[in-house]
Amino acid sequence: IYGKGYTTVGQRNKVLIYCGIVSFVLLLIIYGSLLYMGACVSGDYAQNIGRAELLVAIIQRVGTWVMVPMGIAVVLACLTTAIGQIAAVAEFTSTATSNRISYKQVAVACCILSALTALLGVDGIVTYIGWIFGVCYPPCLALLVLGIIGRFMPNNGAYKGSVYLVTLFALLESLPGLSSLGFAKAIVAATPLSTYGFGWIVPFIIGLIGGSIIGHFVSASEPVEAEAK
Repeated sequence: IYGKGYTTVGQRNKVLIYCGIVSFVLLLIIYGSLLYMGACVSGDYAQNIGRAELLVAIIQRVGTWVMVPMGIAVVLACLTTAIGQIAAVAEFTSTATSNRISYKQVAVACCILSALTALLGVDGIVTYIGWIFGVCYPPCLALLVLGIIGRFMPNNGAYKGSVYLVTLFALLESLPGLSSLGFAKAIVAATPLSTYGFGWIVPFIIGLIGGSIIGHFVSASEPVEAEAK
């Protein structure tokens, strides 16, 4: 993308948009197919069946010939996610440490750690590490939404309020030791859309509105305090 022939920002952005559209369509087909197949056989298997075993059983019902293309599709889909996450972590770490820890070192460490984690298997990863994603994903999704609607944000309080409240909800929902407490379960259960995995949306909206109001009064009082000094 950044090589010869794409010298302007507009051209690079256009290529990135096209790549994003193609990736979105392909991933939608892959994961949409998995969701559809799972919904069709949801009552045919025990609830405690392993995730990998369930996927293999579903594919075998369709036909063993599907195993190879489905395997390739899943590998490619997971590969894009893995590359993106490793690159993001390595870039952030190297920048935050002023390159005292190099991009290459972090990338290699992430690959080794990921390979060791994979030895746990799908169910083991969900059991022992799944809570980390449960805590991290809602704030990340909130930041993604804020990045899209950033131009409409009235002040920094909107960013802080929404992210803080979403993070607090994610901790109540997923953090081991905290999520098992009665009051945490009650709050999560009472939050709309939590049953469908979108409970963070309501805290996001509340934090956005509340943070905007607080940020407005804080920014209004700062000039007065500055003049008084």
